[in-house]
Amino acid sequence: GGLTDAVAPAISRAWARGDRGALHHTIGFYVRFVAACAVVTLALIVLLPTITTHLYHDGAIGGYAAVIIVASIVSVSVFALVQLMLQVVGRIRALATLTLTDVVVRYGAVLTLVVLGLGIGGAVTGHVVGALVMMVVAVVIYLRMERSHELAPRLWQCARLAVGASWRPLLKPTL
Repeated sequence: GGLTDAVAPAISRAWARGDRGALHHTIGFYVRFVAACAVVTLALIVLLPTITTHLYHDGAIGGYAAVIIVASIVSVSVFALVQLMLQVVGRIRALATLTLTDVVVRYGAVLTLVVLGLGIGGAVTGHVVGALVMMVVAVVIYLRMERSHELAPRLWQCARLAVGASWRPLLKPTL
């Protein structure tokens, strides 16, 4: 996504220089920004049933959409950080495997439940199951990666880094 692409150069530079402070600050900024977006999104999804009732005369559609959005937030919050770090440390095979596994697990779960006759509820449930599975897979991969790269922050540290990260240095124009 856009944010991941935006912070990748700063994280890569810090990694190449061995600058733990800059690396941790940029990852902290990234996690803080993702968390802020998640909070705003969660606040807005409360409105989805009302909106879909108005547009489609069916609030359930908004409920389904809300569940899918929450599942995406759960999955992507860790998944994108793991993708970014795998790219930075040069673990391209692991990155490719993670990306392929994501597609297979998510689509596989959705299609399986729909084919079993669960309809829209199955599609929504499949998305949630796929998101949770991929979040666990991403966490396991990150934990393995962090053991072999001491410069990488521990996964549990990322939330703490977000609390202390400043918005300013990374939001100023670079051109």
